[in-house]
Amino acid sequence: MAIRPRRVFISFTAEDLGAHADSVVDVLRQMEWIAIDHRDWAPTGERSVAACRKKLEECDIVVLLVAHRYGWVPPVRQDGDGRTSITWLEYRWARELGKPVVPLLSDPKGSWSVAWLEKCFEATRQTEIAEFRAEVGETIAAFFTEEPGSVLQKLEAGLRAAAENIEHARANALGAGDRQRTLATILPRKLPYLCDRSLQSFILRLRIAEHIRWNPTRPLLCVVHGDAREAHAPFVERVEEQLLPELLPRVQLRGESRFAYLDRLEPAEVDAFARGLRMEMGDKLQLQFANDRELIESLQDSRLGALIAVVQVRAKECRRAPAAIFDAIHGYWRNFPATARQMLVGCIISVKYDDAEQSGLMSWLPGTKRERARDAIRLALRELQQRNGTMSQAPVCVLPELQSVTKQDLEQWVGTVRTKLPRHFAESDYVEMFGHADVATMDAVINYLQNWIGQSVNTA
Repeated sequence: MAIRPRRVFISFTAEDLGAHADSVVDVLRQMEWIAIDHRDWAPTGERSVAACRKKLEECDIVVLLVAHRYGWVPPVRQDGDGRTSITWLEYRWARELGKPVVPLLSDPKGSWSVAWLEKCFEATRQTEIAEFRAEVGETIAAFFTEEPGSVLQKLEAGLRAAAENIEHARANALGAGDRQRTLATILPRKLPYLCDRSLQSFILRLRIAEHIRWNPTRPLLCVVHGDAREAHAPFVERVEEQLLPELLPRVQLRGESRFAYLDRLEPAEVDAFARGLRMEMGDKLQLQFANDRELIESLQDSRLGALIAVVQVRAKECRRAPAAIFDAIHGYWRNFPATARQMLVGCIISVKYDDAEQSGLMSWLPGTKRERARDAIRLALRELQQRNGTMSQAPVCVLPELQSVTKQDLEQWVGTVRTKLPRHFAESDYVEMFGHADVATMDAVINYLQNWIGQSVNTA
């Protein structure tokens, strides 16, 4: 379902959070949404409070930033109450109007420099700020630090969730049949995010931005690893469809990104791997080239901003000598020609550990052959990353291991989408997915929920 560009009102105190608001504006522009920032308003002759409320009423979503300053308090003669700050009023208006709010609060446990506090800490207003934060609710807010970029980690997820809530409200206004069909298209989009992957996404963003800044003509290798049933493919698809398209313009790379999924490759020695990789990439890109130099030359005049090869490696393929397999893959990219212009060329290596059920109950016991094989792969990946830092010929970024879904993950997801579910989510549904365990694989949970949603919609 296409979502039109949203108008997003940014509520903040400019004296301390101007740079943080700039980071929010950058994200909105990359999403091709419209940022409403009070610093851009031209005088209209209206009272400030009335003009501010009018701007907010015209918006779809409100992003709220609160740190150590209380901000301007409109007096009674200007439609205020002489106590409540304009930022607090904006938050209350948003709630009154039913606007989704994405709250971002300064981290109460964060470290703030003396220079920041001397400039931005409003000591006489800390009681009011504490009351304001309590009303917003710190349990539902994301935290940021003195670094302006720290607002980014949870911002995009919050904005997209707010946009989905708007679409759900629209669906609720439809007839029963149309509403169920609409929900059936919306809910599955949330399924790959049941188990939080924001840490992996956040680290990947930082490494790509760092790579483009310091080593832009060399390839970057990223390793995604975890149990084979922990939804590797949805994570990579999220990188392709969301993360890179939004990130590339921010790092001054123009053009689309192209992913070549090389599922049939079985990593072996370098020459065989290189031949297979070139053949597969040629098929995917519909180009012909005899070597990597010709490949790079064919891309110089293209409009590509990124070319990413995706390679799958299963534990059974490298159980005996994992370091040799990863060195073979890395050796190919280490010798890959440099690009003549800035573009992101790289490889996502999806390392899938064998399914637990393949080896039976004994596979879970510590010290088993299967677990030792996993540990050997983890060690090989750590050593590969340590040997190939930011300025190497082919830097390596190993992301945190993909984890299983816990009951708490699922309960949080159900709580988030409870009003949008076609029917009540019963205890028997939890039993179907988890049995008597506390965790379940991401693939198992996603498959169950997709079937559950489809059956619920069809019987509604």
